[in-house]
Amino acid sequence: MSSTGDHQVSMERLKLMAELAGLNMTDEEVEEIKPLFDLHHQYAKQLHDVDLGAEEIAVSFEADWPE
Repeated sequence: MSSTGDHQVSMERLKLMAELAGLNMTDEEVEEIKPLFDLHHQYAKQLHDVDLGAEEIAVSFEADWPE
């Protein structure tokens, strides 16, 4: 995904992504969601930047039902 130096996606790129996703959003709707998109794009980048090395990731669930 192309972005500027501060990791924000351009308005044109966001409009294209919305169109390709079949969302049929107006320009005003895209402008309204852009700040939220930029915020979550930054969060996703932080997750992708974490170096886990050779660690394996697993999720476990223990059902502890009250008796």
